[in-house]
Amino acid sequence: MSHAKHTLRRLFSRPSHSLLPLVLLGCVIGVLAGLVMASFIGLLNLVLSWLNGNSLEDFESLSMAWRFGLPILGSLLLILLYRITPASAQTVGLAYVLERLQFGGGRLPLANTLFQFVAALISLGSGHSVGREGPAVQMGAGLASWLGQMTRRPPSQLRLLVGCGTAAAISAAFDTPLAGVLFAMEVVLMEYSILGFAPIIASAVSASAFTHLLLGPMRC
Repeated sequence: MSHAKHTLRRLFSRPSHSLLPLVLLGCVIGVLAGLVMASFIGLLNLVLSWLNGNSLEDFESLSMAWRFGLPILGSLLLILLYRITPASAQTVGLAYVLERLQFGGGRLPLANTLFQFVAALISLGSGHSVGREGPAVQMGAGLASWLGQMTRRPPSQLRLLVGCGTAAAISAAFDTPLAGVLFAMEVVLMEYSILGFAPIIASAVSASAFTHLLLGPMRC
């Protein structure tokens, strides 16, 4: 048991240019991103079903008082969240992920990812006109960056893992593995490479499969 644990630790923590460690890390990222996105979607759907029943996002069916008061309540909660969160953790979204890839070596603080999780849950649950794409990108990229830093990947591979996390989150959130792969390579990494293609595909497919396992095919 101890020998196997030591082997896995060396495989993931030692910088390597071989493909196998990156594919395995892509699968791990896919499972973790699937777990996070399943938790996010499950909590969001729980709130929406309490408000709207089986219609989920049918806010038009709410009473006039709820339609007027719910966004205000959500805004107050967001103001409170911003008040209690350090300013350094409040920058999130696709633009922030691209900025950290360009100037930060792919290092994304975990605090920003946690902030995005809570802020997106409040915004979407209270009917604000925001989408799930930005939060999904931030959560997937942040989770992958954190795992890459924990396993001491070099900057070039850390950037690739951020692409894996992006693909995994998009795939898990919308059940679209191919769209996740294309989005990660064209928009986030802005390059195609054989070394990067396999880990990103592994991440997207494993995220979609794991989210299916947790939530079933009808989840959005």
